[in-house]
Amino acid sequence: ALETMGKTALSAVGVHTPASASEQPAPGVLSIEQRAAEVRKSFPNALAVDDFMNRVEVALADKGFTGNNTIAMSNLCRDESCMILEDKIESVFGSCFSTHGLGGVLTCGVIGIKAGLSHSPVLGGKEQYVFFSFPHIAIDSDGGVGKISRPNRPDTSA
Repeated sequence: ALETMGKTALSAVGVHTPASASEQPAPGVLSIEQRAAEVRKSFPNALAVDDFMNRVEVALADKGFTGNNTIAMSNLCRDESCMILEDKIESVFGSCFSTHGLGGVLTCGVIGIKAGLSHSPVLGGKEQYVFFSFPHIAIDSDGGVGKISRPNRPDTSA
């Protein structure tokens, strides 16, 4: 779950929503809907990642920030489960400058920020940036908060 603008974005990374009864989760494993309900217990205003990015795109376009004139700088955890959000950001703004922090904390330092601030298109003498900085919170297949179930791993992990 990703908290921003008073909302939380749910990222269903690596989760397949069953199309038929034969594809239902194994006994004892929560469905994506059940895990989303677990997220909403702590984050009642949670949004799906696609809904979040659609809202961001519309809101920022209204302010003149588009993929044609703006670069996104993303500060997401290095965890592979966060890469779907980076992919969604890039689908709106093109390739982003990634600083990869931990826990939503920017860890690239002044040199990293200066590097990122030299990548925006310059249009009419103006540069535009959009910053995305998020921690992530895992929900495992049993609904446990703080751990994630990874394919072919016997136990959950952070």
